[in-house]
Amino acid sequence: MSAAGGTSKVEAGALTGRKPTLTVEAVAWLALLLLAAWTRLAALGRFPLDDTEAVEALAAAASSGSPSAFWEQDSPTATPSYHSLTSLLFATSRPSDALARIIPALAGVGLVMTPILARKSLGRGPALVAGLILLLSPSALTISRSASGASLAALGWAVALFCLIYRKGSPGQDLTWAAAGAGLALASGEHSLTGLLTLALGGLLLSLWDRRRLARAGQEAGRKRRKSPGWLSLTGLQQAPPAARRLGLLVGALVLFGLSAGAGLLPSGLSGLLEGVAAWAQGWTTPSGYRLLPFLAMLPLYEPLALVFGLVGIRLTASASDGQPRLEAAWAAAALLLLLIYPGRSPLDLIWVVLPLALLGGRAIVALVEELPQIEAWPAVGGFGGAAVVLVAYAALQVAGYATGALSFDVQLDFALQLGLAALGLVLAVLALLFLGWGWSWRSALQAAGLAGLALTGAVTLSAAWHLNFTPVAATAGELWRREVSTPGLRLLGHSLQMVSQAQTGSTDALPVRVLSPATPGLAWELREFRAASDDPQGQAPQVVLTPVGEQPPALAEDYLGQSFTIGERWDWEGVLPPNFLRWLVTRQAPTEAERWLLLVRSDLAGAGELAPLPEQPEPAS
Repeated sequence: MSAAGGTSKVEAGALTGRKPTLTVEAVAWLALLLLAAWTRLAALGRFPLDDTEAVEALAAAASSGSPSAFWEQDSPTATPSYHSLTSLLFATSRPSDALARIIPALAGVGLVMTPILARKSLGRGPALVAGLILLLSPSALTISRSASGASLAALGWAVALFCLIYRKGSPGQDLTWAAAGAGLALASGEHSLTGLLTLALGGLLLSLWDRRRLARAGQEAGRKRRKSPGWLSLTGLQQAPPAARRLGLLVGALVLFGLSAGAGLLPSGLSGLLEGVAAWAQGWTTPSGYRLLPFLAMLPLYEPLALVFGLVGIRLTASASDGQPRLEAAWAAAALLLLLIYPGRSPLDLIWVVLPLALLGGRAIVALVEELPQIEAWPAVGGFGGAAVVLVAYAALQVAGYATGALSFDVQLDFALQLGLAALGLVLAVLALLFLGWGWSWRSALQAAGLAGLALTGAVTLSAAWHLNFTPVAATAGELWRREVSTPGLRLLGHSLQMVSQAQTGSTDALPVRVLSPATPGLAWELREFRAASDDPQGQAPQVVLTPVGEQPPALAEDYLGQSFTIGERWDWEGVLPPNFLRWLVTRQAPTEAERWLLLVRSDLAGAGELAPLPEQPEPAS
């Protein structure tokens, strides 16, 4: 019926001579697409790959015929979809940090746009706002800019869920697209299994939560429908005919095995499917190093917009007759519960909590916006809401001044006084909203609180996303999100090697390099274009040597010029949170342990005496 209606409208427009026009909604989605592409694709290669990313990139490079001489792949990659797609890119273009992240970035752009599939069930406004929340989400942005299968898995399960439950189009087409999304997700490694389990647990929680409705739906469906999953019947899922189910199964299998095997060009990728299952299962016995309290702190610290308005959405839809909001609430609860009990938890898996919260948050924010025309006391709501924002900002500035001393100027304020002023600002913000409720109406107070909360949580979320991906903080281990990183010193080491090679051989990658200890994945990736130095039959010492700082200095037969480089950082603090937590909130500075390597260049190299001194490396922040 909807397809026919759409055709008649087009024909009517043609008969009347009216030209098709862009709607406001279409322009909004187009703007969202452009912003998603900019934030996901801009400066992808600014920071070097960390060790986890480098393992994936090295495997892809090896399959494309560009292996690193300093890395041996001891097992198949656990993310076949990323492996096969990136390998094809590396086979046609020169491998680089940016190219290693391009596939996840494109998947991240698609992830932002997935709520458009749910606009019929969710509503045009909530779907658009859900996409905006995903656009701003630090979790969604960071997984999109990381060389891993996390964003591919998130895109796959989002497409599968939205097409299966929300799209409300042709049952056969919806099932086919859902199967394709599931195939993409399952081909994306261990993160996809975490997402699948969160969806399954969410369905189970919903069934337990809504037992009476489930029993009523089963009675209305009759005996033939009782065998189907009850929680699917709560969502209003349209049952596809058997032929469509078989087609969906075939499409899902083709996508799964086609992506894993690189359309037949990389058959070894099929073994990565089992490797992904093994890696996920190993996470139940081997902790990842992300402790429970820091992991819990990530949601309010990095995702306040999705968290606050997602909780508001749960409250607003708790008594709704529609089962979809309850499914979203159950999905979010199941995802959080699973990540708390799963020892192999990773910040990349926070996306499974953010996705349902984005849908709920979209409902809540649109409900707030729809009340704006009904506000009677606009000056009071705007004035008290703005005052609350200013007071909270004042409190934040006082905390920043306490942490850094930046606000003391010529008057040396006592630190306790600054914290007292911050607390006073928060108390006054709450009192302002209470006075509005007592003096006008509690509805006006809630509206003012909602607008102030939207402004504040949106600003904090945007700031967190920016700092995690576009500032120098992204190349340090001071964030809770990253336990270890590769620093710009890794790039500096590679550039110095290229200069030495250029001076000696006329080519930037022709000089053989001797690495005296096993190279880290990030270092092996940086050295991917160099060849390993072999033993000289005449006993001549290697021209260039790399060795970790702190190990026993190598016994070399010649004189060498050396320089140390900090190529990585990792957490180095006792306790569950960084010391001086208030200072960390402001500066994101925490004690870190540096990983330093020593570059030794034989002094008798031709032109070595004319080479510029290798740049000094600053000590890591602590």
